[in-house]
Amino acid sequence: MYSCLQLQVGTLNYMSPEAILGGTNNIRGAPPMKVGRASDVWSLGCILYQMVYGHTPFSALAFIQKMHAITDPGYRIAFAPIKNAALADTIKRCLDRSPRTRIQMQVGLRKRKKRKDHAFLRQFNEKPIIYLLYWVAQGWG
Repeated sequence: MYSCLQLQVGTLNYMSPEAILGGTNNIRGAPPMKVGRASDVWSLGCILYQMVYGHTPFSALAFIQKMHAITDPGYRIAFAPIKNAALADTIKRCLDRSPRTRIQMQVGLRKRKKRKDHAFLRQFNEKPIIYLLYWVAQGWG
C-alpha cells in the first residue's frame, strides 16, 4: 500500500531543513531526517515572514544556494525591525533550523487549556489560524 505521508511536495521557499534533508536523498549524505509537525511550523514561519516583509526568507537565492541556506545553521536570516516584537519572536522561533528547539504546536498554536501561551499568539486564543494570518496581512504586526 502506498502512503501519501511519505511524499514530499511543495515549493522550496516553504520547505523546512528537515524536509530538504529527509528521504533517501539527503543532500549531505547523512541519515534521513523525519518530517513532522515541526516542518509545518517552519512553513508557517515562512508564510508569516512573507506577510511581514513581502518575500520569503530565502527568495533572493538561486535554487541550489537556497537549499544550502535553508539547511545551513550558519546562514543568518535577515530580520528587519518590526513594530510588534512578539510577532518578530514568533517568526524567529518558527524559523529555528532545529526541529527539536523550534516552537511547537502545543506551545504556541493550540487552544488555551492545552498550551503555554506565546505573547504574540495569546491574542488569537481559540480562533482559527486564519485570524492570525489576516491580522498580519493587514499590517498590524
